[in-house]
Amino acid sequence: DYPDHPILGTVMFTLMAIMVSIVFGWVHARSGSIWTSSLAHAATNSIGALAVLWFAGAADPTLTSYGGALALTPLLAGCVWIARRDRNDRDAALSRRRR
Repeated sequence: DYPDHPILGTVMFTLMAIMVSIVFGWVHARSGSIWTSSLAHAATNSIGALAVLWFAGAADPTLTSYGGALALTPLLAGCVWIARRDRNDRDAALSRRRR
């Protein structure tokens, strides 16, 4: 909930949902099981609920919530790492096929 910033909050939540889906998709692809991404989703919800309780009233939710600016930066870094890793894995697989 971002009651003081409805538009910014909607944009931030959308970005967070997209980036978390990338992570969950990667977890599912690497493990081969839907249960690992389900457990990751449950953990994310639990951490988000705890963050809301810990930071309640301490600062603006656009900064401190699990969909806030402090969370989006490392989440973006993780998504970039996943994209680069997958690209490197694909490139290595292509070079092995060409040999």
